[in-house]
Amino acid sequence: MIVTALVFSLTGSAAQAENPVQTIGSAAAGQGVTADSPAARWATREGRHIKLITDLPDTDRLDEWVTAFDAAVPQWAEYFGRDLDDFRDWRVSAYVMVNKEAFAAPGYVPPNLPSFRFGYQAGNRIWVMNQPTEEYTRHLLLHEGVHAAGFHLFGGCGPPWFMEGIAEYLSTHAWDAQARPPVRVGIIPTDPLAVAGWGRIELIQAAREQQQVPRIESVMKYSDMAHREVAPYAWSWLAVTLMESYPEYREVLRDAAPRGRDTTPEFNRRIYQSLRAEWPVLVARWSLLVQDIEYGWDAERQRVELPARPLPLRDGPLRLELAVDRGWQAASVGIAAGQRVRVEASGRYVVRQPPAGPDGELPRAWETEADGVTIRYHRGEPLGKLIACLVPLRVDNTKPNLPELQIEVIGAEGELTAATDSWLLFRVNEAADQLFDNRGKLTIRIDSAD
Repeated sequence: MIVTALVFSLTGSAAQAENPVQTIGSAAAGQGVTADSPAARWATREGRHIKLITDLPDTDRLDEWVTAFDAAVPQWAEYFGRDLDDFRDWRVSAYVMVNKEAFAAPGYVPPNLPSFRFGYQAGNRIWVMNQPTEEYTRHLLLHEGVHAAGFHLFGGCGPPWFMEGIAEYLSTHAWDAQARPPVRVGIIPTDPLAVAGWGRIELIQAAREQQQVPRIESVMKYSDMAHREVAPYAWSWLAVTLMESYPEYREVLRDAAPRGRDTTPEFNRRIYQSLRAEWPVLVARWSLLVQDIEYGWDAERQRVELPARPLPLRDGPLRLELAVDRGWQAASVGIAAGQRVRVEASGRYVVRQPPAGPDGELPRAWETEADGVTIRYHRGEPLGKLIACLVPLRVDNTKPNLPELQIEVIGAEGELTAATDSWLLFRVNEAADQLFDNRGKLTIRIDSAD
C-alpha cells in the first residue's frame, strides 16, 4: 500500500487569510532562465487554464496532465455554482519537479516559499513534487488547482478540513483519454490501481481496524498544522464525501464555499446551525460510512435513512422487508441499553449473477437464504449472510474518537443485546461494489427477547 501526504501551509486567522499568498516571490518567475541553463531545455505545455513546466522527460503524460486540468475546470465551476466565464482569463503556472533545488535558480521557486514535501499553492502558481505514480502526480496537480480556484473565486478556501476536503473531493478523479470529458472529478474510485499512490481508503480502513476513528467534529476542528500528516487529508475527504452523499447536507456544504475567507470557528458554527436538527443522524451516518467505505462504494445504494426519533420496541413483533441490493437499512424502532432482541429472517435472494458465457447463456445465479453462501466470504462471514448493526443514538462528545460499532452476525435467526441506546440496522453481508446484481426478498421479524 502506498500512502503519501500533501503539505499545504495554512494561515491561522481570517485577517491573514485575506490573501496570504500574494507576498510569496516578488521576482518574476523564470527571469533567471538563460539560453545555456538547464531550465531552457525543460519541457513546457500550455493549455487553456494551465502552463506546465517540468524537468521530467518530454512524454505524452505531460499532455494528459494538461488535458485533465483543463477538463476539470468546468466541473469545478459547476460545483461552486459559478459560470465558466468566471474562469475565462484564469490560468495557473504549474511546476512539476523532480529536483526542486534546480527550480530555484531560474526563479520558479521563490526563496520565501515555505518548505513542502508534496504540493503547494500560492495565488495562481502551484508546485508539485513528481510522485512514483503518474496517477498521483495528476491528483496533486488537480488538488492544488482546486486551492487556486478557491482563492480565485472567493479569496480563500475556508478552515483546514473544508479547504483540504473540498480539494481532495474535486481532485479524486477517473481518467479516460477516450472519454469526453476525459476526466471526471468528485468520484469514489472503483479500482485502487487507477488511483495508485492515493491511499485514502486504505488509511481509513486501517484506522477502523485499530479503533482510531475520529468524530466528525474532531475532523472539523483540525488546526492549521494538522495537514502536515496524511491522515487528516483522508478524514477531510471523507467528511466532504459524507455531506455530498445526502442532498440535505450537500446544499449546506456548497453554500459555505463563498465564505472561504473565513477560517474562524464561525465558519463551522454556521454549518452546524444549518444542520443542528439533523446532527445526531449525520453523526450516525459518519460512523456507518467509516464502517463501509471501500473502492466502489456507491452513494445511491449506501444512503442510510434513519428515524430522527425511533420508537421503542415494546408491543409485539416488527416486520422489515429488506432490500438485498442496498446497504444498511434501519428498523423504525430504537433499542434501549441492555435490551435483548430476537431476530428471525426468511426468504431467498440472489447475491451473485455470473456474466454470460461465449454462447450468451447466463450461468446459474448464486441464490441463498439468510445464512449466506459459504463458497465466498466477505469480512470473515459467508457472502449474503444477514448482519445487524447497533448505532448509538448519542456519542460522547468529550472523546476525540468514535466507539466501535456493534456489529452482530444474525443469519436465519439470532439474538442481540444493545450496549447503549441505539438505532437498529440490517444488511446482507457483501462488498459495497457487488450489490448491483442482487435480487429477491428477505423478510425480518424483530421482537423483544426480554
